[in-house]
Amino acid sequence: MNFKFSAVPAPPAGTPKTEDPIPNLDQLVRQLQDGNPKEKCEAATTIGNLACLPNNQAQIEEAGKTIPSLVRLLENLVDSKIQKEAARALANLAFLSAHQATIGEHPTAIKNLVALLQTGTPAVIKAATAALANLAADHHANQNLIGQTHNAIQLLVPLLLSHNLQVQSLAARTIANLVTNHTANQALIGQVAGAIDNLVLLLPRNDNPEAQIQAAKALGNSAAATLENQTAIGTHPTAIRHLVALLLNVKTEIQFQAAKALGNLAIHPANQGPIGQEGGAIHILVRLLHSDDIDVQIQAINALGNLACLSNNQDLIQQEEGAIDTLIQLLLSTNQGVLRTAARALGNLVVANPENQAAIGTHPTAMRNLVALLRHDNLQIKREAASTIGNLAALPANQDRIGQEDGAISTLVQLLQDPNDAAVKKEAARAFANLASLPANQDRIGREDGAIRTLVALLLSDDTNVQIQAAAALANLADNHHYNQNRIGREKDTITNLASLLQTGTPAVKQAAASAFVNLVGHPANKTAISTHPTVIPNLVALLLSDVDPKIQIQAAAALANLAINHPANQDRIGREKDAITNLASLLQTGTPAVKKTAAAALANLAALPANQDTLGAHPTAISNLVALLLSDIDPEVKRKAALALVDFAIGHPANQDRIGREDGAIRGLVRLLQSNDTALHEVAASALISLAALPANQDRIGKEDGAIRTLVRLLDELHPTVVKETAARALRVLALHPANQDRIGREVGAIPKFVLLLNHVNPGVRIEAAKTLTNLAGLPANRDRIGQTRKAIRNLVRLLRINNPAFQQVAAAALANLAENHPDNQNLIGQTRKAIRYLVRLPRINNPALQQVAAVALENLALKNTENQIRIAKQNPMPTFIRLVQSAHPAVRAAATSALSILVADSKGPPLKTTLWPQVRYP
Repeated sequence: MNFKFSAVPAPPAGTPKTEDPIPNLDQLVRQLQDGNPKEKCEAATTIGNLACLPNNQAQIEEAGKTIPSLVRLLENLVDSKIQKEAARALANLAFLSAHQATIGEHPTAIKNLVALLQTGTPAVIKAATAALANLAADHHANQNLIGQTHNAIQLLVPLLLSHNLQVQSLAARTIANLVTNHTANQALIGQVAGAIDNLVLLLPRNDNPEAQIQAAKALGNSAAATLENQTAIGTHPTAIRHLVALLLNVKTEIQFQAAKALGNLAIHPANQGPIGQEGGAIHILVRLLHSDDIDVQIQAINALGNLACLSNNQDLIQQEEGAIDTLIQLLLSTNQGVLRTAARALGNLVVANPENQAAIGTHPTAMRNLVALLRHDNLQIKREAASTIGNLAALPANQDRIGQEDGAISTLVQLLQDPNDAAVKKEAARAFANLASLPANQDRIGREDGAIRTLVALLLSDDTNVQIQAAAALANLADNHHYNQNRIGREKDTITNLASLLQTGTPAVKQAAASAFVNLVGHPANKTAISTHPTVIPNLVALLLSDVDPKIQIQAAAALANLAINHPANQDRIGREKDAITNLASLLQTGTPAVKKTAAAALANLAALPANQDTLGAHPTAISNLVALLLSDIDPEVKRKAALALVDFAIGHPANQDRIGREDGAIRGLVRLLQSNDTALHEVAASALISLAALPANQDRIGKEDGAIRTLVRLLDELHPTVVKETAARALRVLALHPANQDRIGREVGAIPKFVLLLNHVNPGVRIEAAKTLTNLAGLPANRDRIGQTRKAIRNLVRLLRINNPAFQQVAAAALANLAENHPDNQNLIGQTRKAIRYLVRLPRINNPALQQVAAVALENLALKNTENQIRIAKQNPMPTFIRLVQSAHPAVRAAATSALSILVADSKGPPLKTTLWPQVRYP
C-alpha cells in the first residue's frame, strides 16, 4: 500500500492541478544538479508536488536524471529542507512501480534514505520513512534491499513510538510493507529488540487509526510464515487482547487487518487456545461472517478455520448460534476467496469431531453445496471442497450421505484425473479412502467408470501424497470386498505399481502400499499373483525391520500373514525367503505391541506348513520370544496371537511339542492366560495346551503345573461361554490320557460333577466333549468309583444313547464301556438303569462300524462276571446281531463281536470262557 506524502508546505506557485501544463522538467533537473540551495529546494518541492498526480509521475522520469539528482540531494548535509523535499519527491515518485524499481536499483538511494532515519531532522525522518514505505510496497527487490541495509529495521522500530502520529503510522506502514510476503524480513522483525512490543503498543491507539491499521498489518504479516514470530506475538501479554478488541472497530480496514493477524497467529497450534479463550474472539469473528466487506468476511472465515484446528475451538465455534449455518450458506457465494476459506473452515471444524461431522452432514444443503464446489473452475476451491468431504467421510453416517449425493463419486473421479493439480488429486483420493470404509460406497466407487483405473495410475504419481492416498483408497476398496479385490487385481499394473512403491516409496508410501496388499490378498487370484511377483515377498520381508515407522512393520507382517493363510505354496515361499522367519521372530522381541501381534499372527499362519514348523521350532529365539510374550504385561491381544502361534507350532509336530513344553515358562504362561478375565485368552490358551498335550511328556508337565487342572475345571462353569467350556473340556480330555492326570482331575473338587452336568448341555459339542472326558477319566479305577457314585452320571450317559445321532451314541457307549470294566457296582448301576441295555443292544444293529465296535465292548464289559446283566442282555435277543457281526468286513468289529459273544454264551453258573479282551476306549 503506497502513501501519498504531500502534507508539506506548498511552494508559492501552488501545487499543480491535473490540467496545469507540466513545467520544463529539464530545467528542473538542471536546478536539482546545479542550482543554488534555494533553487534546488524549490525544484525538489515542485517535482514532489507534480508527483502527487498519477498522470505526471511517468512523465517526470522521462526527462532523465530526475531520480539520480534527487538521490544526491539526500546527501546534502547543510540544508535539511533540501533533504526533506528530495525524500518527499522520491516518496511520491515511488507510487509508480517503474519508479520503485529505478529508485531501488540506484546504488545509494535506499542506503541514503536509511541513513536519514538516524541523522535527519524530524521532518526529514518523516519524509525518508514515507519514501521507504512506498518503495517497499509490493516490491520484493526493494524489500530485500531495505531489509539488508544495515540498521534499517532497527532504526524504524523506535519511530513506532514517535510523538508525531504521522511518523508512527509511516514507520508501521514501512515495516508492514517490508514483511508482506517476505519471509527473511519477517524473521528480521522478530529478531529486532522491541519491534513486536512497539507494534503491539500501537494497537490500542484510538487517536491514530492509521497506526492501528499498519501495526495490525505488520504483526499479521510478520506472523504469516514464521513460527518464531507467531510464538513471540502469541505469548505477548496484550497482543491477542488488543487484536480482538480491534475486531469491534467501526473501520473495516482495521477489522480486516485484525482478523488477518489473528488468522495468521492461529496457524501456530500454541496460539489457537489463547485466541479461542480470549473473551468474545470467536463470537466477534462469527459476527464478522456477515460483514458487508468481502475482504473482512474472508479474513474472519480464515481465522475461524485456523482456530478450528484445535478441538476445543471446534466446539466453541459450533456452539455459536448460526456459525455453521452461515459457513454453509457462504458456500453459495460468488466470491472465490469466500468459497475457498468457507470450505476450508468447515473442513477443519469436522476433523476428528463426530458431533460437528453429524451437524454438517445432516444439514439440508451442506453436502449438495460442497459437491457443487467440486465442479468449480478454481482449483483451490475444488481442493478445499474435496478435503472437507474427505473429513466429513470419517463419520460412517456421512459416508452414505456423500455416496448417495448426486454426482459426488463421479465428480471425485474427475478430480483424480485432473492433470493440473496434484493437491486436488490427493484430496479426491483421500475422500475415496474414507468413503470406502462403507461397503455400499465400495460398490459405488468400484463400479464407477475409471475410478479404480485412475487410482492405480496415481500410484506412480510424482507427488508422494497422491501415492499415499491412492494406495489407501485401493486398500479400503478391497477390504473384505471380493468384487473390488478382483477388479483391482485385474487392473493392469496394479501389483507391479504397488510392488514398486514397497521398494522406492517414502515410509508413508510403503505403509500404504503394504496395506493395499493386506486387503488384496483376500482374493485367491490376487494371492497367487502377488506371491509370485518377483519382488513383493522380498520387499515385504525387508520392511519387517524398517527402523522408520512401526506402522510399516505392522502392514508388512499383516500382508505376509494374509498371504500365508490356507495357502501352502505361499507358506513355502515365505518360509524359504531369506530372513523372513528370522525377521518375524526378531519383531516378537523388539517391535511395538501392535507389531508383535502381527508378527505372531504371521508366524502362526506360516506354521501350518510342516517344513516351516521344523524351521520355526529350530529357530534359536522364535519359541522363547513367543513364551516371553505370554509372561509379559503386554496387550492381551498380543498374548492371544502368541498363544495361537504356539498352537500352530505344536499341531502334529512332536519335536515342537517337546521344545515348547521344555521352554521355561511356556506352560506357566498358558495357565496364566487361563486365569485371566479375557474369554478370548481362555479359548486360545486351552487350545495351546491341547496341542502340547498330544505329547505324553507334556501331559504330565501340564498336569503338574500349579493351577492348570484347577483352572480348566473352573472354565467348565456355566458363567463361561460355550466355546470356552468346550475347549476346556477337550483340554482336560487330552490330559486325562495320562494316568497321573486321571487321578489329578478326578480328585479336583467339582470336576466330575461338572462333566456330568455338561452331558445335558444344549450345545452338542460340549456334551460330546464331556462324555469323551468321562470316558478317559474312567480309565482309572478310582474314577470309576467317583463317576459311578455321582448322581445322574450313568443316567445322563444313557440319555445320550437314546438320541438318534451316532456321535452321541458312540461317546455314551464308550463311557459306559469304561465305567463297567471290572467294576461290579457300575455294571449293576448301568444294568439297572432303565433301558440302558436295550439301547446298547440296538446300537450294533446300526450300519456304523465304529458304533458297532464300541457297543459290543460295552455289552461285553457289562456281562463279564455279571449274571444279572447277562440275563438282561439275553432278554433283548442280541444273538442274531452278534452272529451277523462276527462276519463283518471290518476286522475290529468282527473281533469285538466275537469277544462279546463269547461272554454272552457262557454258562452263567460257571466261569466265563475268557476275561476281557479289549483295551479301554480312549479319546486322544
